[in-house]
Amino acid sequence: MVASDHHQSDQSDSLNQLIINRKRIKKRIKKRKLIAIISLSVPWLVQMQRKDPYYRQKMCWDDHVAELNNVSPMAFFKGYRMTYHSFIKLADLLAPFINVKTKNSPNTEGIVTNVIQLHCAIRWLSGCNWWANCCIAGISKASFYRCCHRVIRAINACPNLSYNFPTTEQQLQEATAGFRGISQQHIMDGCVGALDGILIKTKQPTRTETSHVTSFFSGHYRHYGINIQAMSDHKCRFIYFSAAAPGGSNDGVAHRDSSLPGLLDNLPFSHFCVADNAYTCTETLLTPFSGSQKLDPTKDAYSFFLSQCRIHVEMMFGRLVSKWRILKKPLECTLNNNTRIVYACSRLHNYIINDGDFLSEKEHKANQHHLPTPYYIRNGRPRAARRCAFRTKIVEEIKDRNMERPAYNKQRNNGSNGSN
Repeated sequence: MVASDHHQSDQSDSLNQLIINRKRIKKRIKKRKLIAIISLSVPWLVQMQRKDPYYRQKMCWDDHVAELNNVSPMAFFKGYRMTYHSFIKLADLLAPFINVKTKNSPNTEGIVTNVIQLHCAIRWLSGCNWWANCCIAGISKASFYRCCHRVIRAINACPNLSYNFPTTEQQLQEATAGFRGISQQHIMDGCVGALDGILIKTKQPTRTETSHVTSFFSGHYRHYGINIQAMSDHKCRFIYFSAAAPGGSNDGVAHRDSSLPGLLDNLPFSHFCVADNAYTCTETLLTPFSGSQKLDPTKDAYSFFLSQCRIHVEMMFGRLVSKWRILKKPLECTLNNNTRIVYACSRLHNYIINDGDFLSEKEHKANQHHLPTPYYIRNGRPRAARRCAFRTKIVEEIKDRNMERPAYNKQRNNGSNGSN
C-alpha cells in the first residue's frame, strides 16, 4: 500500500516537471523570435535618421504686397477682392475682435498678426486652396483653419459690418429714391428692397448637428444646403439676411419662419418690398401677376416694372457667389460654421460696396432726387383688411398713364419663346 502511494507521487512529480519544462521551452522560443525580429529590424532603424525640424518663416506682408504690385496694378484687387486701402481698413476694424498670440511654437518664426489672419480668411473665402495659403503665410494647416474661423467670427461680431434695414425716415427716403430712379417713369415709387431666396449647398449634416437631416435636402437642386432669405437695396447690398431654414424648405415657408415679416409690418404706408411669386402678396410685399392674369396688358406692364426693381436681388446673389467662390462648391464645414461663412461673405460683400465707388452716374443722379409725396393714402384702414390693395392702386396708375411693357422687351420675349 505504501509502495503504490510512492509510485503515484513520483508520477505526479514527473508530470509537473514536464509541464514546467514545456513552458520554459515556449518562453525560449518566444525570446528567440523576438531577438530575430529585432536583429532584422535594426539595420532598417539605423538607416532611418530623424530629420531636422522644419522652421516655418512667417510671411512679410510688405514684401508680399510689393511683389503683387510688381506683377500687376490689379493683382492685389484680384487676389483679395478689394483694394489695398480697403483691406487695411478692414484689418483695423477687426483688430479688436481678433486674438493675436505673441507666443509661438518652437518650430515657427514670427507672429501671426491680424493682417496675416485676415489674408488667410479672405483668400480662403475667395476660393483659394488651403495649401497655397499655408505656403505663402508660412503656417500649418491647422493654424490656417483656426485663423480663418477666428476672422469669420470677428466679421460677424463687428458692429460696423452689420446689415442696415431702413427704419428711420432718412433711410427710407434714401432707399425709395434709389429704386424710384431705377423704375421707368418712377412708377414703383416707395420700394425699399427686393426679396428672394438662394440655396447655399453644403455637405450632408450629421445626426449630432441636427435631428432632421433630410430636411436639408433640396429636391429641386438635388443637394443638401441652407435656404438663405435676403433682401437687396438699389445698390445690390444686403439690408436683410437670414439663414434660419433648411434647404428643403421653399422660399415662402422660409420667409414666414424668419424675422422679416415683423420688419415689413412696421414699414410706413406707401413703402413696400418686391419679390417673386414664391411669396404671398401683401401691401408691404408686392409680387408679379401669374397665370392668365399676365394676359392683361396693364398687369403685364406692372410685372415688368416690378422686375426692374426685383432684378437687383438676383444681381446681388450673382455678385456674392462670383466674388466669394467658396460658395460655388458645397461647404465642407460643420452646419454652424457653414452658416457663419455665408454670413461673413454677405457682410464682406456690403463692406466692399460701401467702401468703394461702384455706382454709375445714373444712380448718383437718382439719389439726388427728393422723395415726392406718396401717390396713395391708406385712409386709416388696417393693412390686413385691404390685402393687395396697394398693388391694385399701382395697376390703376399704370392704366391711367397708358403705360405698357416696352417694345424691345416684347421682341426679346417673343424671340426667346420662338427659339424654345
